[in-house]
Parts: sequence; C-alpha cells; structure tokens
Amino acid sequence: MGGCEATLSSCSCGAFQRTFRSAVEMALQKSFEVLGVTVEPTVFLIGLLKEGGSGHPLCVEPEDGPIVPADFDGLHDRATELFDQDPDSKL
Repeated sequence: MGGCEATLSSCSCGAFQRTFRSAVEMALQKSFEVLGVTVEPTVFLIGLLKEGGSGHPLCVEPEDGPIVPADFDGLHDRATELFDQDPDSKL
C-alpha cells in the first residue's frame, strides 16, 4: 500500500480526499478537452502530519499508486536545510 497500514481512513484522509482527487481529475480532463487535448490526468494528494498532530506522518492518495510514503524519506530534513539556506528565511 502506498499510503497507510490499512486504509486511507486510518490516515485521517478518508473518502473526502478520494472524492476530491477524482473531482480534480475530472475538472482537469474537461479543461484539456476544451483546449482540444485528450488526456487522462492523474492527481496525487500528499498529506503531511502537522506539527504536534497524531497519526501517520505522511499519507498518499491514491494508496495503490506509484507514489509511496518512502519516496518522501528525508523530506523534513531536506526542507529544513533549504529553508536555513534561504536568505529570505532570516527576515
């Protein structure tokens, strides 16, 4: 599974995210059709646990897609490194 141990609902993502993702895919597809482009877009939702929250640190929707939480190993450390290197972060 790409997202959580059991189901997406155990990630606090649940059916809303699945529905939202599907709606975005349909809207994208219709927008491209208006432009004369026939595509089947795929949308991925990535959820990060907010600081101090409880639950899974990262969830991916769809769970069974090509993106898995392990793809984001080291994300927090890398984001902190980039933030610290950015001169604007010191303002």
